[in-house]
Amino acid sequence: MKRILVVGACGYLGAQISKYLAENGCRVTAFCRSCPQDKSWKSLMDEIITGDIRDESTIKRLTQENFYAVIYLISLDHHQSEQQSASVVSSINVLPLWNLMEAFSTRNVEMFIYFSTIQVYG
Repeated sequence: MKRILVVGACGYLGAQISKYLAENGCRVTAFCRSCPQDKSWKSLMDEIITGDIRDESTIKRLTQENFYAVIYLISLDHHQSEQQSASVVSSINVLPLWNLMEAFSTRNVEMFIYFSTIQVYG
């Protein structure tokens, strides 16, 4: 059974992808900013980890596990990005992704899938 980490698992796309994978035989570890309320969704997850993706200790915690694949879905949408400074936007949309990819580069992750949701709502 493949273990998959879904980063941003509580957003719309992340929740749908996590649910689909779990219902189709994968062990899904869901990473969310805060614990979701949907009990039926939560019951499908192998593990739920909460935290701030910008925090170095969060990256360290996520990379302690062995995963077949990592699916990354965190980013501000384009409206939120336009309202923030470039440094704030990059601290959410770019640096955590880079740090997580770098941390997993020494692990045996078969796939690292990045969904850019910045234009989904705009």
